[in-house]
Amino acid sequence: MQYNKNGFTFIEILAALAIVAIAVVALLRLQLISINMTDRTDLTTRALFLAQQKIDETLALLSPPSGTDHGTIRRDAGELNWKREITDLNINRLNQSDFAPLRRVLVEVSWKQGNHNKQISLTTYIAAN
Repeated sequence: MQYNKNGFTFIEILAALAIVAIAVVALLRLQLISINMTDRTDLTTRALFLAQQKIDETLALLSPPSGTDHGTIRRDAGELNWKREITDLNINRLNQSDFAPLRRVLVEVSWKQGNHNKQISLTTYIAAN
């Protein structure tokens, strides 16, 4: 009995389909990881922009008063809580009369990401008038 060797056997086709199925599942998993990382990065970027915006608002005031304020920004991606703290900076080692009084501006933005609490802090110093 002679066999025609021009085609594929059923076992070869099943093996090829199994390899393709494993590869497709792995690629779908990588796509899901990529989407999750993009969401995390997007929220972190929004938090950083919000912190920079609050710093810029403070710098736009010529002489911002000392104190603390806070707020919440709700967006599609989630909720960002911010706190701005302006404090007078006392430099004990330096002669205060040689320098304009300094104020520290600290902006903290926090948010919940999954089961974790995340936070970004930006600090700058300004001369008080």
